[in-house]
Amino acid sequence: MIPLPLLALLAAPPQVGPGGAVLREGCDQSSAGIAQLAPGTGVSIRFSMNGELGVCYKVQAAGRQGYLSAADLGGLDGFEQGRRSASPADSPSAPAAPRAAVRPAEAGIRLNGLASSTVREAMDLLDHHQPKQALRRLEWSLANEGRLNPLTLALAGLAAYQSDELARAAQYWRESLQIENNPSVARLLDRLTRESAADSGANVEHGERFRLRFDGGQIPAHIASAMLQALDAEYQRIDGQLGCGGNESITAIVLSRDAYKASSGGAEWSAAQYDGRIRVGMPDAAVVSPELRRRFAHEIVHACLARRGSFPSWFHEGLAQRYSGDRLTDGQKAEVRSALRDGRLPGLSALSGPWSGMSAAQARLAYDYALAAVETLAGDEGEDRIRDLIRNPASLTAAAARIVESLKR
Repeated sequence: MIPLPLLALLAAPPQVGPGGAVLREGCDQSSAGIAQLAPGTGVSIRFSMNGELGVCYKVQAAGRQGYLSAADLGGLDGFEQGRRSASPADSPSAPAAPRAAVRPAEAGIRLNGLASSTVREAMDLLDHHQPKQALRRLEWSLANEGRLNPLTLALAGLAAYQSDELARAAQYWRESLQIENNPSVARLLDRLTRESAADSGANVEHGERFRLRFDGGQIPAHIASAMLQALDAEYQRIDGQLGCGGNESITAIVLSRDAYKASSGGAEWSAAQYDGRIRVGMPDAAVVSPELRRRFAHEIVHACLARRGSFPSWFHEGLAQRYSGDRLTDGQKAEVRSALRDGRLPGLSALSGPWSGMSAAQARLAYDYALAAVETLAGDEGEDRIRDLIRNPASLTAAAARIVESLKR
């Protein structure tokens, strides 16, 4: 399961205003333009920050990421009201309800402060799930550009958290809160505190691509070594099929099912998740079972896609199932088709956000729908088309519409 990205914002998505806008590389007018956006183009806001022109927003729009000023956007009043009223239940530890009845609002963070070029580089690294490199840049900025910027401190905490440096993350978030009382950062610190209290994984081993953290009281050393071998093998297979990118090792945390549930804050039906780290609850005793390998593979797909760009949840979950070996039965396919024809399932675009608020029944149907969508895409247009879409996510909207029409037939 891939949860809500930690840098997403609570928002009924704003739109480009009536005059259109230029998506830029930075928060100043001298920044190069990336794309011309037509009036009414929907945008997904990643975070807000202060630039020389006032508040600006890093957004995803028309398959591209860049910056827009507040003046470029309509619908910000509702966005800001939703962000200010976000409750702990809306925080990343308990993401929004699914969109079948899926709320358009997503929970997350607003980070305030001025960003230097070094900090902006770190933001881009975080967007592509390279937290260790981001942390190095942010710590350089704190040492050389000043330690009193709450944005830099908050981002350093996020980079440390995704690097599994929990004590450093807590320290940076506390420092940020001493400068600015930001509810989003406070929620993240609260989440980390609860996670740390329940996380029993104190043992670490290193493999070719992974840093494995585990509870040595539950998992013997020879089993941990076998887990590392399984992780490395699954990564090599999936990298060859999808292309993962990035050169950082990935932290994988394997805990007992109870410890995983208590520390992850995931949905009751969740068995694993990727939040910059792969976190897995053991399905059986301390053995490398086929089910554990399947969970590893599923989350590795999420990690690979996260490094390549920003993709909708249905694409994430469909690929994660397909490349971890799941296949739909004829009965499951028929149920998805029937639900689409009857209007009980929305278009795929409605399943772009987080799924953690789903009931078990909703989740089962959503996962089947996502897998049916990817199977249909591969059947209709070939496996190479999947790799094309990973390279060009702007084409996913049109592909999703074709898939839905094909599934209805």
